[in-house]
Amino acid sequence: MKILGVNFEDTVERTEGSFASSLFTQLHKLFDWLDDEEISSNIAKLTETPVSSIPNPYAEWAKLVLKKFSEMPNGNKIINFLKMLVERNQFIVNRYGYSRGAYPPNWKPFLGDAKKKLGVNPAELEEILRLTVRVPNWREYLGGEVSTYWRTQIYLVHSEYHLDLIRSEEHRELSYGGRYDHFYRLRHKHKSTIKKLLREMF
Repeated sequence: MKILGVNFEDTVERTEGSFASSLFTQLHKLFDWLDDEEISSNIAKLTETPVSSIPNPYAEWAKLVLKKFSEMPNGNKIINFLKMLVERNQFIVNRYGYSRGAYPPNWKPFLGDAKKKLGVNPAELEEILRLTVRVPNWREYLGGEVSTYWRTQIYLVHSEYHLDLIRSEEHRELSYGGRYDHFYRLRHKHKSTIKKLLREMF
């Protein structure tokens, strides 16, 4: 397993640049790709099979995770938190420099609102976040884009059960304004799938 890049310590970790790390990244990309209605439709046409028979491994995984959440002692609160989350699109966390008209940071107010509506204490909210989404301290680097005037680094913020609903992004505009943003963006494909499953299952 070490040759493949998997280390078993207190936690199981992947070595950066290893086969395991590359496989992990490609599996997430495959899940993303198959969790796309247009892709499923095209595959169905190519294979002359019903769209309903085209597998969506992300949806199947998410369905099992949501069922597991619902069976937990605080399952109702976890499900309701996810329902609140998927109604949002983006959370700007920090903004520095000459950002006129910038939106104020709205991740913490959202969490405060969720805590109040769900009737949970800080420890309970932390547990819900651990299961469903994670903040940048736990992000995993998956790539970035670079140009002369701006640079964006993209991270996936993995939950313990890898619903992968949030993508963490850092944006730096290399100009005299020196703008620097950090924000969470709900990933469009998975957001649509989770919303649909939440409607169907709960």
